[in-house]
Amino acid sequence: MNAALLVLLGVVFAAPAHAPPVMQWTPECLIQRGCPNPPAPLPECDKGLKVQTLREAFAAVPGRPVAVFGTLGFGATMTTLVMCDRERRCCNHVRRSLELIDGEYRLPLEGIGCAGDDSMVCCPHPEDAAVVAVGILRKHDGLFAKRSYWTLREATLCKFKGASP
Repeated sequence: MNAALLVLLGVVFAAPAHAPPVMQWTPECLIQRGCPNPPAPLPECDKGLKVQTLREAFAAVPGRPVAVFGTLGFGATMTTLVMCDRERRCCNHVRRSLELIDGEYRLPLEGIGCAGDDSMVCCPHPEDAAVVAVGILRKHDGLFAKRSYWTLREATLCKFKGASP
């Protein structure tokens, strides 16, 4: 038998020498078409906007509008689990949430996220961008959460001019 050996996590597997090539993305895949809406530049924040750190915002009363400074980062990823095949690739929908990060604090941004398929995910804003998120701070005490957590509802983003708060 003409076989190549593959070592994976310390286990040796025999694979035929004529193994199929790595997955080729088909024309309907997002990686072949590109993102339909490239990231747009953020508007500048209003000059009189009172900006807080996430720590300060979490000490505030929930349900009130806040403007918080931080860096954009990826949060949870969710995907459908459709069984794609050779003819039907990229059939799963993938979503990634965006969060505002400030040191050890993270705040998920409701309504702002990334979307795509198995091949690629497109985001409306670049990760690691320093921004101000404006919205309504919401505290969740869900049945399944072991502890409460916060989100920013009706979130919008703007570019902060000046030093961080």
